[in-house]
Amino acid sequence: MMYGPRLQRTTHDAAVDQIATWIVQGRFPAGAVLPTEVALGDQLGVSRTVVREAAKVLAAKGMVEAKKRVGTRILPQSCWNLLDPVVVSWVLKGPRRLEMIRDLI
Repeated sequence: MMYGPRLQRTTHDAAVDQIATWIVQGRFPAGAVLPTEVALGDQLGVSRTVVREAAKVLAAKGMVEAKKRVGTRILPQSCWNLLDPVVVSWVLKGPRRLEMIRDLI
């Protein structure tokens, strides 16, 4: 008997998680522009559509900002929605986890 929705990790979820992890670990620092959708899709093994939707999720969490003719730019951590439990979990995987724990306390 199932007591709730079935939890499956989708390709979209994996792409969002990986890009966010790269951001919090500093692969793409604040102010940097993400590689193109095609390049990210190739790295992640997903379609441009999946990358585009992942960027929308990260934009909703305040981590990136997409602008035409500029690309998707990484925003500073001060813009991130640090009340979002998913964002907190990503930050806790990164090098600034002790700083985050101190801030939460």
